[in-house]
Amino acid sequence: MTVVPPPQRPRRLSRVALIVIIGFGVLSLLVVVGIVGLLVWLNHRFERNVAYEVSGTVQSVTINYRSDDQDQTERRVENVSLPWAAGFHTKFMTANARVIAAANAGDQGTLTCTLKIDGQVVATQTSKDGAVVCVEPDR
Repeated sequence: MTVVPPPQRPRRLSRVALIVIIGFGVLSLLVVVGIVGLLVWLNHRFERNVAYEVSGTVQSVTINYRSDDQDQTERRVENVSLPWAAGFHTKFMTANARVIAAANAGDQGTLTCTLKIDGQVVATQTSKDGAVVCVEPDR
C-alpha cells in the first residue's frame, strides 16, 4: 500500500513580516508624495512673471535689466524714451530680478523704477539724482 502524504497548507506570513511589508509600502508612498511635492514647489519657486517699468521726467535713459534666459544675461537698452516697460514669463530665473536706469548725459529730472513679480510690486524707487535701481528682495 502506498502512503500518500497529507496535503500541505500554504504557509502564512507571520505578523511581523506582514507589518514590515505594509510599512515598506506606506513608506514608499510617502517618499513618492514627498518627491512630487518637492518638484511642484521647486517649479513654482522658479516659475514666475517678471515685469520691469521705468518712468519719469527724464527725456532719455539707458536701462540695464536681468533677462529671462537660463544664464540671466544682463540686457542693455540705450536712448530709451519714457515710460518704458518689459516683461516675461520664466522658469529659469533663479537669481534676483533687477533693473537699473540712468539718465543720459546732460538730462535731468526724476526717474522711477518698479519691479513686479507675479503682478505684485516687490520693489520701487524714485530718484532725482539721474539714476535709479530696483532689486528684488532675497527670496
